[in-house]
Amino acid sequence: MSFPGKVNPPMLRSSIRLLGFALLLSVGFGSVSTAASYDCNKATTETEIAICADPELGALDELMGIVWRIETRTTLDILTQKKWLNERDECTSNIKCLTDVYVERLKKKPFDLGDFELIQLYDVISKSTKFYLIKAVYYAYNSEIFIDAISSSRLSPVKWVNPQFDEELITCDLQIINGNTMPLFEETSAVGWTDLIDQGYADKEVITGEVSVFTKWVGHGDQSQEIIYHLMGDKLVPISGKVDNCSDQQKKYVRIIFD
Repeated sequence: MSFPGKVNPPMLRSSIRLLGFALLLSVGFGSVSTAASYDCNKATTETEIAICADPELGALDELMGIVWRIETRTTLDILTQKKWLNERDECTSNIKCLTDVYVERLKKKPFDLGDFELIQLYDVISKSTKFYLIKAVYYAYNSEIFIDAISSSRLSPVKWVNPQFDEELITCDLQIINGNTMPLFEETSAVGWTDLIDQGYADKEVITGEVSVFTKWVGHGDQSQEIIYHLMGDKLVPISGKVDNCSDQQKKYVRIIFD
């Protein structure tokens, strides 16, 4: 049993768990880098200056530039984009207006990002905070979550290093599980509930700088698990967790510790 399992669409395996997915914002750690699709040192208009001054707007503009370069564009797309730039500039320096027009434009051709969000993650290796692209593919009861790093030239998938828990291990009389005894698998996605992206879940408080995946096992009563990840470069690596694999209808979590 994996943390989390990978979906094989279109059929969902019965062993797939419902995940409560919480991506915890990392404000207060390091500095948030500001980026854009153009040289901010040469920004002259009120709109360009506003985009360069706001980290999220800078990330949205950079994201638009990347997707624009990698997607096939028609003549109509080019004309539509030129018209959109004029509409964008009508926002002048209004941050909400600019954010709204970027998000709506990125949902349409040739970008076609659909429902997406930008989230801030803290990289413990570089000690910096950046915006990342998060998207979801929806299934009957779950959604599959993808996170991409936004660089100056491309989108780079962030990999999950997922531990695989032995479902035969009953945790009723345990206190600690050595996570280093679990097999680890690199995945490019997680399966979870998208309406919990930037929130805590259940009784858990949002903790700065962490990414956590909470799993409620389907058909297993109160049994559940949670893995806490830290972003390390291009990977989300497990650092701790807890699991309840005891069928007693009580919350009895056993700690999982990783080196």
